[in-house]
This record gives sequence, C-alpha cells and structure tokens, in this order.
Amino acid sequence: MANASDPVPPEKFNGNNFKRWRQKMEIFLTTLGLFSIIFDSPPNEEENEPARTCNLEEFKKKDYLCRGRILSYLTDPLFDVYCTFKTSKEIWDDLNKKYGIQDAGMDKYAASQFLSYKMVDTKPVVDQAHELTVIYHELGLRGMGITESLQVACTIDKLPPSWKDFGLSLKHKTEDMTMKTLLSAIRIQEQHLEKDNEQLMNPELLTKVNFVESQNKTHKFKNSKFEKGGPRNKRKPMKPKHHINKNDRKPICYNCGKLGHMARVCRMKKKKYQNYEHAPSQPANPQTNMVLSSTGPTSTDDRSGAA
Repeated sequence: MANASDPVPPEKFNGNNFKRWRQKMEIFLTTLGLFSIIFDSPPNEEENEPARTCNLEEFKKKDYLCRGRILSYLTDPLFDVYCTFKTSKEIWDDLNKKYGIQDAGMDKYAASQFLSYKMVDTKPVVDQAHELTVIYHELGLRGMGITESLQVACTIDKLPPSWKDFGLSLKHKTEDMTMKTLLSAIRIQEQHLEKDNEQLMNPELLTKVNFVESQNKTHKFKNSKFEKGGPRNKRKPMKPKHHINKNDRKPICYNCGKLGHMARVCRMKKKKYQNYEHAPSQPANPQTNMVLSSTGPTSTDDRSGAA
C-alpha cells in the first residue's frame, strides 16, 4: 500500500507535451534521489582505489535505477526506441534533443489555440471556462503567461452568443474580479438557465406557473378601479324615460294634422292663406271698422241730397 509521502509518478510520455512531462519527471526522480545521476560524471575506472571502486558501483546502480524509471514512463513505441540506450543521460539528452525542439513549436500552437478559442451554446459553459483556465496555465508554463485581470476579460469576451447580456453586466461592474469569482458567477448563471429550461420542458410546471400568474392578475384586477362598483362605474346605466312608439318617429303635418308627411308636400289647401306673401302682416282693428261703417252711409246721403 502506497504511503501519502510517496512521490506521485507522471503519466507515460507519448510524444506530446514534453515540457510538462519533463518537469513532472524531474520532480519524481529528485524525490527518489536519482535525478543528479543524469548530470554527474562517473568515477574514473582506471584508478584501482577501494573508495573509487565503491563509488563506481554505487553510481552504476543509481544510473541503472534512473534509466529504468525513465523507460517505465514512456509509452510502448518510445520504450522500444530508447531501451537500447545504455545510460540514463543518453536517454534524457536524446529526448530533449528530439522533443524539446518540437515542443518549442508548440508554443505558437498554444497561443493560436488561445486566440481562436470561442465558447459555444452546445456545451456547458462552466466546462468551457475550465478549458480556458488550462490554456492560460499552459501559456504560463511556456513563458507566455498573462495577468489574471486579462484572463477575466478574455473569458468574458469568449462567452457564447446567448450569454451576451450576462457578459455586458459583468463588464459594467466596477470592482475587480478574479477568475475564481468569475467561474462562480458563471456556474450560478448556468444553474438558473438550466432551471428555466426544465420548467419550459415540463408542461406540468408550466401549467402551475401560468395558473399562479393568472390568479395574481385577477387579484390585481379586483383591487383596481376597474372593478365592478368602482369609482369609474358609479353612474347607473341610462334608460329611456318612456316607451318609444313607432308612430312617434313619423313626421306630423301641421297643416292637416296627419302623420306620414310634412306640410310642404301636403295635398290639402292651406287653412288660412294660400299664399303667405299676400297675407296681411297685422290684423285689422275692429273698432276702426265699426267707425267707418257707421259714418259711411250718412256722408253718402248728405252728398246725394245736396245734389
């Protein structure tokens, strides 16, 4: 059973990410006390002193263990290539010569991967944000690390299109934000969106929500001024004062007094005057007529007697 103090071995090297594997392998071999053998030169074999002989045997033993550890953490194709090498130094130098140069070209690939990375709506946003943090760490290992504030800004800009409003709200915040707080905010936002999607996909929950909303609207309407008997409907509806007869709608002739036509088309003669233009404007004075009728004959007789 492995103890907690035992060194953690690296994964097997398959030809990719040599720089990372080399750093893990250095830590592992140093913990075992074998990494210094790679850079130490062996004792001179021509000297036959007992101390020199012991040191040489110890050196060969450590080199054998270091060589075996390195070969153990290579994949089978690479193991077949490097198992013919005699010392650990030969294996280590050849790995650095072949894959160290190739790993230098990976710096440009890592930078291009960061610049072209865009989040999509089809994958969880939290997982994509963690992928970005791995890229940031990879850039730091390759000597192209960026500050945390720039990491936060780049992560917000790389959010998927459906998170545009959320990204704008984060940009308007004045306080400084770390990657830890940003990942926490993204996780909370994604949980809210998942909950809303569950309600939309579940018809029972959607029916309950609509029922509660309709009850709230009804309660508000009852308390409003449009409720029956409210201040807007205090007036009673208008009703006709008397029963309307159909005959009341027909015109009445004021000449003959019949219904159904007007005076201007009446066929009966006018009662008083046929032509209103020759009618007297004022009635005659009856007293004047009486005086004229009484005095008229007397004056006529006098005139005839005189004649």
